[in-house]
Amino acid sequence: MESDKKRLTTGDVAKLLEVTEHTVYNYIKQNKIVPFNKDTWHWDGQYFFYEEDINVDTLVEKKPGKTTGEVAKELGVSQTTVLKYINSGELEATLQSYKGRDMYFIADDEVKRFIENYSKQKKYEKKSFYSKETGYCLFQLFFNSKLNKVARIKEISNEGIIALTEDGRTVEINELKSEGFNPAYIIEEGKYNTKKGHAKFRFTKPRQIKSTTYKIIDLFYQSAGPLNIRLFEEEDMIEIEIKPTLIEIDRQEFMDEINMLQQSLIEGNVSIRHNGVLIDSDLEVLQLYLPSDLKAEIKKRAERQNITMDELMLEVVRKEFQRDYEK
Repeated sequence: MESDKKRLTTGDVAKLLEVTEHTVYNYIKQNKIVPFNKDTWHWDGQYFFYEEDINVDTLVEKKPGKTTGEVAKELGVSQTTVLKYINSGELEATLQSYKGRDMYFIADDEVKRFIENYSKQKKYEKKSFYSKETGYCLFQLFFNSKLNKVARIKEISNEGIIALTEDGRTVEINELKSEGFNPAYIIEEGKYNTKKGHAKFRFTKPRQIKSTTYKIIDLFYQSAGPLNIRLFEEEDMIEIEIKPTLIEIDRQEFMDEINMLQQSLIEGNVSIRHNGVLIDSDLEVLQLYLPSDLKAEIKKRAERQNITMDELMLEVVRKEFQRDYEK
């Protein structure tokens, strides 16, 4: 008898198929599932389905590959790092709709290929840029006043901190200090800057520890502090993201640094002020009103990717417009 059949609401079907209710409504439009009250649902207030009419095997989507979260777990990194690999072209992925959401998927063979090469060439090393325990940062300047010599931190890892002297010697930090080298400046951790966005710079990795690039990094550490900086070291490049900050310097004395800042900028703004150089993002406010369920989905996805909702929406909009430019 019809009355003996188990009835399901759209919410019940969504739970059964592990999708959103929005996806269930799309299935109805596509005639993938048909409510038994399709013609009279407005009298009932909602759609109803018989459980036996829902073909789970047909409707449950199979993942077309591994998600960014699964790949991140295999690599032992964050989803944000996996997205960086995808955006840089190092990891091939496709953007596909799955359970009502657009998600990146990576083929199993591509994951295997990437993992094989991953240990050989780690391009992004954010974890080794700042030692909270010692307060030292990668490339930080040290000075020996008796010898009038300088050195810089070359590497920060779990094994210790290694420095490079201007005469080419590689020494551990304790040995460097025993030789009379001390930090040329103290890096204050400070507070996190809540201003929106950041400026991004990409520098060719210098061979000389007295180079202008390293002097700029010194200024970044002193002005913004490590909490407001992201530093990614590559084999031949250094990429830095920095929150909006004012670097108080004399414009005439630091003209080389200012010129290099402007030349190396790939995102944001660098403007010269009477009291120094202002580094700022180029973000502008775009007010947007969304349905509450869509906002909740955006929040969930941002949390899965370990980024803010603003960063996620900026990424989505950029990709959409990039597709238009490529047509």
